[in-house]
Amino acid sequence: LNTVNASTGLSGFQVLFGRAPRVLPPIVPVLQPNFVIPAQEIVKNIIDLKQEAKDSLLAAKVSQAHYANAHRTAD
Repeated sequence: LNTVNASTGLSGFQVLFGRAPRVLPPIVPVLQPNFVIPAQEIVKNIIDLKQEAKDSLLAAKVSQAHYANAHRTAD
């Protein structure tokens, strides 16, 4: 789930949750900000990442089809 997809440049975790995962907790406690990110912003970020992943996959598909068709002979 943390592996970055070559076509999208994103991990599955990033697409699902809209952020990169934390592998290990920090050794020194991080001061938490006093503000909360609005839910709409989090949802928008996830939707944008999913659309970016879809666009990247479509671009990879077109590129692969072009390369495959360039090596085919007309019958």
